[in-house]
Amino acid sequence: MTTLGIDDAAERLHPVEDPSAHWSDSLYFNAWDPATDTFVMTRIAVLANARQVTAGMVVWHQGAVVYAYGRELADLPVTDWDVMQVDGLTYRMLESRQAWAVQLGDGEAQAHLEWRGTSPAVSYEGHPAGALPRAVAWGHYEQTCAVTGDLVVAGQRIRFDGLGQRDHSWGFRHWAGLQQWHWVTGFLDDGRAYNLFEVLSHEDVLTVNGYVQHGDRTDYVASAERTLERGEDGGADRFRLRLRTTDGTELEVTGERAGGSIPVRPAQDQTVVVHETPVRLRAEGAVGYGIYEHLVTAFD
Repeated sequence: MTTLGIDDAAERLHPVEDPSAHWSDSLYFNAWDPATDTFVMTRIAVLANARQVTAGMVVWHQGAVVYAYGRELADLPVTDWDVMQVDGLTYRMLESRQAWAVQLGDGEAQAHLEWRGTSPAVSYEGHPAGALPRAVAWGHYEQTCAVTGDLVVAGQRIRFDGLGQRDHSWGFRHWAGLQQWHWVTGFLDDGRAYNLFEVLSHEDVLTVNGYVQHGDRTDYVASAERTLERGEDGGADRFRLRLRTTDGTELEVTGERAGGSIPVRPAQDQTVVVHETPVRLRAEGAVGYGIYEHLVTAFD
């Protein structure tokens, strides 16, 4: 597989190239601990033109949302991504291109979780069909990780030992140009991982990107067949994916909801909602966990 190199400069805050208030430089992390059926999702975004930083964390345990934390600061950070703190959430780059830590200090709720890459980061710019549309991101890469540490929420102490992912995105997200997207990520207990990023513009242009990883091998997704049944709250209920990679192999995945879906409205002045739903997976004898992120541009 050929990808564009992710160097230390790519890991840093990127130059602001557009005056939009939506220009963002963001980090995203998720993690699944199979022993305790716990899923964590956290994100920080630096909005340079709006002079704001936002961060949040959500924890699902045995399907229920047991903890949620969110903060917005009307100031820009004085550091690069080495250490970023937004009240009780701190993000630390321990080793460029390899290891990050997320720490939480919110009263009795505490966390120290570390994401360590099990494979190189994958640049979406290296996809043979082209990068993601600029309406989604001007730059984006993802990395599959082992995730370990401690988490204390809802009166429970969890020794975390699982799988997860981190990504880094930057650019001006043009919500009005998007009809919907399906960002579907998963980790299987046989060591495989996958990502699908399917975007439909308002001009009905479909873009398919993503990758499948198995051991030290990573191949881009060349095509995808996807079906989705949504629940009454708009989030994913059941789905099926068939991913064909650039080397001609296929991965077929079925999934069903594993917890409550959370609607996120990233632009209050526009009719955009992103449904974040944890999902259980089955794929050719393996089981796993992941998240189904479905964006639509009308509240439904």
